[in-house]
Amino acid sequence: MEITFINRGGLWVIGQSLLLTVAAVVSVSFRDQFSPISFQLPVAVALFTLSAITGVAGVVALGKNRTAFPTPLPDSELISTGIYRVVRHPLYLSLMLWAISWGLFWRSTVGIGFAVPVAIFFDLKARDEERRLRANHPEYADYARHVRRFVPGVY
Repeated sequence: MEITFINRGGLWVIGQSLLLTVAAVVSVSFRDQFSPISFQLPVAVALFTLSAITGVAGVVALGKNRTAFPTPLPDSELISTGIYRVVRHPLYLSLMLWAISWGLFWRSTVGIGFAVPVAIFFDLKARDEERRLRANHPEYADYARHVRRFVPGVY
């Protein structure tokens, strides 16, 4: 089969670009929907920081294996070290945490709510990516039994 943008998962890449752009715009457009709460800013900062740490750790661990597409690179290896010992999809988790923190920063109820479709989208993308990883890396099934998708010990 010829390798194309579409069969590599290009629609996922386009979808995530559009979705994250909309998430950013929605929070800013519907800002100040609630009064500052004593814990709102510290929680936003904590989630944003965790998002950054998770994302950077994922990029570092993946190294040359990183791609925006859910299809693994032809010469890729399965990464199960670093942050990948804790969660299977730290880059997607990073973007979910960012979406929540962004809504909190702007005090946007709509923005915080928009984190739900962001989470659903990345859960679906992760499932598709896992199907592709299992096809390329038979050892992925065992790895997936031991490491949770997004939340250590939970999901």
